[in-house]
Amino acid sequence: VMGIAHGIRDICPTIEARMLRANSLALNLYSRARSLGFTYDEVRAFLRDEDNKAEMRAIVIAYYNQRGADIEQPQTICALGEAEIAAGTSAGSLLRAR
Repeated sequence: VMGIAHGIRDICPTIEARMLRANSLALNLYSRARSLGFTYDEVRAFLRDEDNKAEMRAIVIAYYNQRGADIEQPQTICALGEAEIAAGTSAGSLLRAR
């Protein structure tokens, strides 16, 4: 969800992040990982792992493509972002139109 929202706000100049919500979600995810027994260093290593990043990028791009958006065409990413916001999806709740 965070990857989807981040990609939209990164590509689309008319959409920005709701940073307080995004930071809250990130903190909740971190707390959940810690409650499952993962250490700070393990969480950090997971987030910095290049293979993991590549896998997440592939998942996000597949999500965009399934919804008719293409990262090479920013207007399609903006349309997707606007649709996510309007539908109140998890990713949409992390975004707002400027």
